[in-house]
Amino acid sequence: MIAGAIGGLAAMFYMWIRYGKPDPSMTANGALAGLVAITAPCAFVNAASSFIIGLIAGILVCLAVSFVENHLRLDDPVGAISVHCVNGLWGVLSLGLFADGSYGDGINGVAGGVKGITGMFPSLQPSLLQ
Repeated sequence: MIAGAIGGLAAMFYMWIRYGKPDPSMTANGALAGLVAITAPCAFVNAASSFIIGLIAGILVCLAVSFVENHLRLDDPVGAISVHCVNGLWGVLSLGLFADGSYGDGINGVAGGVKGITGMFPSLQPSLLQ
């Protein structure tokens, strides 16, 4: 829920700053993008990481919609490629970036938590308590 809410807010504020008014459809796409991006790492990241994942997803969907429509010249009226493909890839990458090893012990018969880069380098882990 954190990633979805922050994704919607990030997209809304990005469009507001960039174009001078908030865009309701892009706000909805930002919320969806946050939810898509958090799907892969949801069981392995903390709340601060989910905030960052949603923030990046909300901005990423705005940039990707423009790129897909203007540069790739693909007709994607609802931004489905940007929401699902681009942010799905971001979600998979974010698992490797933000999994700290605190979660996932014993999943799929593997002992120990799932660790990404921040699990190997704890000083990189975002935390609400710092």
